[in-house]
Amino acid sequence: MSVEDSVDSSLDTILTEVGVFGISEFYSYTLLFIANVVAASFVHNYIISANTLEYRCKVPECDVGGNNRDIEYDQPWLRFGIPTSDDGLLKDCVRYAPINKSLSGAFNGCSADMFDKSQEIECSEYIYASDERNVQTEFNIHCADTYKLALVGTANNAGRFLFMPLTGLLSDKFGRLRVIVIGMLCSSVFGIIKSFSINYIMYTALEFLESAAGTSTYTCSCVLGVEYVNSKHRVLGSSIVFMSYPMGAVLLGLVAMYVSDPPFKFSTYPDC
Repeated sequence: MSVEDSVDSSLDTILTEVGVFGISEFYSYTLLFIANVVAASFVHNYIISANTLEYRCKVPECDVGGNNRDIEYDQPWLRFGIPTSDDGLLKDCVRYAPINKSLSGAFNGCSADMFDKSQEIECSEYIYASDERNVQTEFNIHCADTYKLALVGTANNAGRFLFMPLTGLLSDKFGRLRVIVIGMLCSSVFGIIKSFSINYIMYTALEFLESAAGTSTYTCSCVLGVEYVNSKHRVLGSSIVFMSYPMGAVLLGLVAMYVSDPPFKFSTYPDC
């Protein structure tokens, strides 16, 4: 029998003598379950905070109001104020040029003869179909800059990819439980700071750090879930840990369905 087999047999013997699945194991798996539910939000919040919203050009000649978020998206004059694409949808980034730039529109006072349909001009302001706020609305990311929304997810996945190998090394040196606690603490701090980002670069950098720190929770929890019980109950223990992570992602999605306005959503719920 090798040394590793001897150690495994000794561990199983100790776990069997302590108990199969008692109060201590229930308490430990409950904490791991909660930790993974929270950790799922660290990893998946970019899907919600950096998604692309439906928007159109603001037409100053017809859209009345100083606050663009108070202006209705659907208007009766849209078809002759904003060009449409081949599929019949409104173009996002251009509008028809006004014939008389000094005209100031009034509610329902716009007509087709106010616009030159042979000339399209770029938009300077935008109207959204919903009152949702996210990275796009906060940092004014539209049209040619929409690739920046995808880069938020890239930064998130890069943080996980680069830090995951280090998780094993840190766990062996400092202990898995200690790495989980420190990782969750760092993710929370980065998430809170991220919600107060003053520009896109700051937000993306903190997204990378938040994801990198948060990835340690799930990976270390999977190993702890196997080590807490003997060999006969490791399938049950690992299944509890595995189920907690997708449940956290589902819970995050449910919160996002009913919370459309920051700071509660923009910073993601566990970070608040």
